[in-house]
Amino acid sequence: QVNASPPSRGAMGDEQYLVPKEQPVLKLPCGEAFKLLRRKEQKYAHHMSRASWEGSRVCLDQCAPECPKIFDMFQILFSNGTVNKLKFAGDADHLTHFYNYVVAFYGNLGNYLSFGDRKFAPRITVEEFEAVLQAHAKLLSGGLRARALQLWEEVKGPMYDVSGAVKELGKPGSGQTGYYLGPVTEEDVGVVQKFMQKEGLEAWNSRLRKNEDGSLDILFAAYVPRNKPPRKEDKGEFEGKKISVVYGDYGELLGPVVHHLQEALKFVANDTQAEMIKAYIDHFQTGELEAHKESQRKWVKDMGPAVETNIGFIENYRDGFGERAEFEGLVSAVNREQSKKFDELVGRAETLLPKLPWPKEFEKPTFTRPDFTALDVITFANSGVPVGINIPNYDEVRKEVGFKNVHLHNVLASRFVSKDDIPFIQAEDQELMKTKRTASFEVQVGLHELLGHGSGQLLYEEEAKKVTNPLTGKPCESWYNQGQTWSSVFQGLASSWEECRAEAVGIYLGVERDVLEIFGFKTKEEQDDIIYCNWLQMAHAGVVGLEFYSPEHKRWGQAHMHARFALLNVMIRAGEGFCELEKKDDTVLVKMDRSKIETVGKKAVGDFLLKLNVLKATADVKAGEALFGDMTKVDDEWLKIRDIVLANKKPRPVYVQAHTELNASGGVDCLEFKADAKGMIASMQYHFGLPKRTPAPKAAAVEAGAKTKPFFWDTHGCKPDSRGLNMVVTVVSAEDPTDSITELKVGDSYAVVTMKCKKEEAAGWREPGTVLLLRNAYIRMFKGHMRLIVDQWGKVQKITADEAKEFVPAGAGEPNTAKDLSAIEYELRD
Repeated sequence: QVNASPPSRGAMGDEQYLVPKEQPVLKLPCGEAFKLLRRKEQKYAHHMSRASWEGSRVCLDQCAPECPKIFDMFQILFSNGTVNKLKFAGDADHLTHFYNYVVAFYGNLGNYLSFGDRKFAPRITVEEFEAVLQAHAKLLSGGLRARALQLWEEVKGPMYDVSGAVKELGKPGSGQTGYYLGPVTEEDVGVVQKFMQKEGLEAWNSRLRKNEDGSLDILFAAYVPRNKPPRKEDKGEFEGKKISVVYGDYGELLGPVVHHLQEALKFVANDTQAEMIKAYIDHFQTGELEAHKESQRKWVKDMGPAVETNIGFIENYRDGFGERAEFEGLVSAVNREQSKKFDELVGRAETLLPKLPWPKEFEKPTFTRPDFTALDVITFANSGVPVGINIPNYDEVRKEVGFKNVHLHNVLASRFVSKDDIPFIQAEDQELMKTKRTASFEVQVGLHELLGHGSGQLLYEEEAKKVTNPLTGKPCESWYNQGQTWSSVFQGLASSWEECRAEAVGIYLGVERDVLEIFGFKTKEEQDDIIYCNWLQMAHAGVVGLEFYSPEHKRWGQAHMHARFALLNVMIRAGEGFCELEKKDDTVLVKMDRSKIETVGKKAVGDFLLKLNVLKATADVKAGEALFGDMTKVDDEWLKIRDIVLANKKPRPVYVQAHTELNASGGVDCLEFKADAKGMIASMQYHFGLPKRTPAPKAAAVEAGAKTKPFFWDTHGCKPDSRGLNMVVTVVSAEDPTDSITELKVGDSYAVVTMKCKKEEAAGWREPGTVLLLRNAYIRMFKGHMRLIVDQWGKVQKITADEAKEFVPAGAGEPNTAKDLSAIEYELRD
């Protein structure tokens, strides 16, 4: 139940499920990079950024049912600049812990860690949290205050619930998931997987819902205009289960995404970009995955753009079955100076690939040179911000046209800024790690993305039967069948396995001296330090990774850390004193003999890497599960080390990101915010504003005939690009600028705005004091001024003042004629 009763203080005792006492916040700087873009490029970046932020609301639904409501509560609570106006008379620590929770929630786009998938709850009691919340709410107008407090009553129970399956994200029944709605079982998922394979469907942009009658609906994300029902295809029975395919999930969230993509289309740099954007629009409008695959083909071919973007349902890390993907949107400016080293690495790729420890039959016959650029991120709208990306994830697209690698330069540059000692690192290695880890990690990211994710191939029956398996010396006995993908075969293990393979490639090839020269390390002493720092950092990450293992559920909550723990075990099992852990007092230290990296270490990792690549290539999931299970088994001794890790862990920082907005001169401003709680809250107010809807915990919007209760704006929501506005306004005056057009001056207690409509429609609305209910209104610009429009996709209804209170608790309100939003002139330029 979304409004379940909150637990007592005693249920809050488990430290690992509480927000940190200090939540680090980092700024993601991009202002200077944005200034270097041309005006047209800035407009393109702006609309792609808006599309990304609007779509990222999907991440809330994909996380947990309470997340959209917590988000809306915070957006309302801070909408009136309450953070800056607040004079809190209570305990200052309570205020700090309140803001820590808000910042963590915003930074993870939900109440589960994006890196670790573990739920976090406030560090203060329900009553203490509510006291701070009430103090903010008192600064709001009556309607907003009432809505914020109503949401609080609905979410405070699940916010504080860290019991049972909701502790971590996972498969339905054993973990929290937003990808499976209703009592979905593993059997249901298996049947649907076979059904989708038969129908030629893939699950990337879908959810699965089980209805009360036991029938199953596959819900595909697609924008559905409000006056049209979702498209539902009844597929009948399959293996005893009634299955339907429904297009229209997240429909009301994807409308603004489509709108801003259509606007971005006006500012593309070339025909390839235009075709890419058109394919994106097609994908989000229809839900057809083939359209998104086409967008990725065009994206890969769009080489060296000034503004690099990607948007869609991309990574499947958070789905317990490894098939359904989280929404994300990337917008960035290419850093051409930093990109030079990565371009040179691409040029060396064909000489480096043969150095990997598998036969040529397990590598693609032709290496397609990808674009590899360093980017300064303007927007990364998702639950987390990575340091590097290798996409697309569609196997057939990678085979057809290749892939792209991106290094997120300003993310990495801001990550390792702390001068504090690094836990679990020996005193003699502290200085080296502090000074070299950013540089060594950059090398690792480059190799990980380009030659880790970019290497290897999947074998299908015809070709597999011709190949000798180097692990057995016999012909391959397993392979992929048509319609199967890497993710559908290896499912929940796929992400961890692939990250492990990529990380292993990074440290394996990271000892190559010509690679290190590309990154500016010319002397043997410099190179030896980078090699040691990279290998030591990987072993250290394996130790730290124990934080993300759940003893209760016996599973890993983060793919990269699962992978790094496997590599730590490979290094330890290599023997010969190469890598060891030393327990000392209340800590554990990673000890590595740097003289043995290129002999003992490289051989051990190479042998393991061979197994990773061959088992993946041959779809040998049974052997793969046995191998990875052995290398990542957490026994009692490891659990003791895990306790030490938890006692010494440092909280992961979250990022405050910039905001772009159109200015009065027709250009684009890039606003940056301070790296603190106020900066984070301000940025989210700019990104999202007041809620545009009241989300339902289930995918109610895609049920035939079902409706969600809309959120009603005041005129504060009227901006040059506003859409989907539901409002209650009062008529102030009426004018007829032409024989067929009437302009009504309408408003509320915030402001007034000019509403443009057909004269015959407005005949019954002209009288001052008339109260109108507007649904799905939007703003259109006329000669630089805003006009409020309600077209055939919306509705205008004349209501009484008493009826208005059903939609806006404070009623229609007296229009504030002193503030005329339509009097503001915007100068629009190309």
